[in-house]
Amino acid sequence: MNLSLKRIDVDAPVHRQSGSALPIVMFFAAIGLITVFTYLVHQFSFSRASLRSPASLQALLNARSGIYKSLYLLIDSTATDTFKTISTLDSAFGADMFGDVTDTLSPNSDKPQFDGTPVTYTLFENDTPAFGECEVTLEPSGGIFSIRSTGRFRTFERTVTAVIGSRVPALPDTIVICRNTYPWERTPSNGTVVSVEETKLVNSSWYHQLNDRYLTVLSESDTFLLDPPLVIQSSHDVHKIDSVVQGPLLIDGTQMNLVWKDTGTVVIKGDLQITGDAQVEGITFVVAGEIKILDEAKVLHSGLFTRSRLFIGDQSTFEGNALAMHSITIYGKASVTGRSSLIAGSTRSTGANVSSDSLRFSILISEEASVDAVCIAVETPGSIKTDEGTTISGILWAQHLVCHRGRMAGLICAARVVDCDNPEQMVNSATSGIAALPEDSTGVKKDSTLTPTTTQLQNTIPGLIEPLAEIAQYHLPFFIGRLSIISWKEE
Repeated sequence: MNLSLKRIDVDAPVHRQSGSALPIVMFFAAIGLITVFTYLVHQFSFSRASLRSPASLQALLNARSGIYKSLYLLIDSTATDTFKTISTLDSAFGADMFGDVTDTLSPNSDKPQFDGTPVTYTLFENDTPAFGECEVTLEPSGGIFSIRSTGRFRTFERTVTAVIGSRVPALPDTIVICRNTYPWERTPSNGTVVSVEETKLVNSSWYHQLNDRYLTVLSESDTFLLDPPLVIQSSHDVHKIDSVVQGPLLIDGTQMNLVWKDTGTVVIKGDLQITGDAQVEGITFVVAGEIKILDEAKVLHSGLFTRSRLFIGDQSTFEGNALAMHSITIYGKASVTGRSSLIAGSTRSTGANVSSDSLRFSILISEEASVDAVCIAVETPGSIKTDEGTTISGILWAQHLVCHRGRMAGLICAARVVDCDNPEQMVNSATSGIAALPEDSTGVKKDSTLTPTTTQLQNTIPGLIEPLAEIAQYHLPFFIGRLSIISWKEE
């Protein structure tokens, strides 16, 4: 047998099966490249956010500065500051850091207006526009107003909204602040009674600007011809209500349950009446005529303005801010809840036919009504009356008289507290009790309009009153006292 054998050349190179090393090198190089690229992207994103953060912060600081500058311009510039002025020229303070600095908070700057007109402030006059600016807008709502400041820097915008009012100038154990030195016929057994002499009670200019804000809205849509009453009897009909109603508006929930939740402002050229089982929430009503909330109606988280009178009666409920240029009457088993704000009174004629009793009191709380609110009576007639059976929690602040006959927890502030069933105590009710009256030989101040046979005026509270530990949670309107920041929100 012949076998064919292949000759093997021992000098020929040997081919191995392990392959080339280049793919392995490329694989690990790709992994390294991906790792480095991911790291660089992460670092770039982090550094980009770090670069954006200072710009956004500068816009926020500009917005904050707009709030404080507005307050500075609104507050009387003649008021004394309680803090000692620090001179930047003091070498110990580091004057070389500031150079030639111009005071940008000049009282002659444009003050923000209560008509909602935006005002732009340049905060850095020497470096404009290097560090941006801010735009400020004032929006009044009842006894408070909000300052909305939008700060700008480069392409960034930040907004700060501050709610402005006045804080209660009393401790929780204070129950009465009288602006006279008359003797007391019967001093309340609980709490502290304080006598003070105030020279400036109300900033009338601000109060009139607040009214003018609403009156301007009414005049912008003024018409000589009024439409027939618009009657809304179901939730499906609320879409018929336009932003301006050229006539009376009747929201009638007597036939079926009616719920209307919305936002915005509705201007009504006639009267507004809400009756039956109706619930209205979140809407501001600016009304030329009277406002009546009756039956079991509920008006919650809403704002009311009437050029005439406001009635809250029967078993209705109100929560929000109400301003009436004539008077506010709460009766029946009606309730005002949620630390609301009720403001009434004006020197301007409203043209409404009123009774003699409502002429003597701007706010009347009667029957079994309950009120958790700050009740403010200013200008004419500027007085408050509460009847027996009423329950009040909060503040009764009157420019003239307060006749309290119900039960109350909170604070009363008035020129004089009286018993309105005593005719002798109602003498000269519009002016008596104001401070700075002439003194007799004994040093006791008396009313110069009284005859020698008239009984000396006194302070008295026929009803019951006790301290309220949560009195600091209530706030006075911005036109009474010194402006204070009530709340602060940054966006």
